[in-house]
Amino acid sequence: MNEKNINIEKLSLLAKLQLSEDEKASLENDLKRIVTLADDLLSVENQLLFHEEDEGIELREDTEGKSLSRDSALKNAPDTFEGFIAVPKFLN
Repeated sequence: MNEKNINIEKLSLLAKLQLSEDEKASLENDLKRIVTLADDLLSVENQLLFHEEDEGIELREDTEGKSLSRDSALKNAPDTFEGFIAVPKFLN
């Protein structure tokens, strides 16, 4: 494990936090663990997308097929707006 220097005093000043000495020690320990975890993730090599038992599976080729026309898709949509399918807002 590579030792990380984390300046808790500067961090708490920038975040406008008033921390006790125990809280600073705990926060420093937590942040070191987070940084170590991030370093570990960077060192992991890419994993295979398929399991070894999936090797024998034949995948079909991607081919262009028949698709809906814009008018057909819009005709079946519950609501449209300026030539697009309108959906209810779900994010604030």
